[in-house]
Amino acid sequence: MNKRQQQSEIRHQRILQAASHRFARFGYQSASMDDIAQDAGVSKGLIYCFYKNKQALYEATLRRELSQWLEESAHIATHKDDPTADLQSLICVPFDILRNKPVLQTLLTGDTETLTRYQPLFRRLRRRWRNRIMAILKDGIAHNVFDRAMNTAHTAGIIYTLQRSYLDRAVINTNTTVPEPDAVLALSEFVIKAVVKNKSVVDVSQAGEKA
Repeated sequence: MNKRQQQSEIRHQRILQAASHRFARFGYQSASMDDIAQDAGVSKGLIYCFYKNKQALYEATLRRELSQWLEESAHIATHKDDPTADLQSLICVPFDILRNKPVLQTLLTGDTETLTRYQPLFRRLRRRWRNRIMAILKDGIAHNVFDRAMNTAHTAGIIYTLQRSYLDRAVINTNTTVPEPDAVLALSEFVIKAVVKNKSVVDVSQAGEKA
């Protein structure tokens, strides 16, 4: 990337950052391209060089915030030969990160009609997340830690649904804060006890300390 391209990318990121805060603070309808341009320190014309309209900019902003959240959540420290700790981390860490992302929280509690337009984006992200859960379940079976009789695809879907229901209840539907850490930990303990092979010896609290 040459110097000109680097400068263009810097301006592009400033636009996305400014748009994130404007949409979060004022909502899709009230946030104007003029204000976003002013916040980013660029001309409105430059924004249209990157995005054809406000809807395209909003979609890029939402995709950026969601992708960053999922990438940060997925790139958690792995625990060698410890799928139980990996699964616990994958359940708990997304909520920990979201707790520190007020902009994303606000976007997720935004206008329902606006968010409905981006269901294809949410479906792609959901598929990625379920695949991540399924990979850990398969790893646990390979290490003889998780029950071999389980259907990993179905189980990954159930775990995702439980995570999503916690998020929906606390953030999207009730417009309140992210679930408290103790509540999320209880969810992870419930899941781990359901999938481990030897339920009589699993120490979930110890897995939580490793995570």
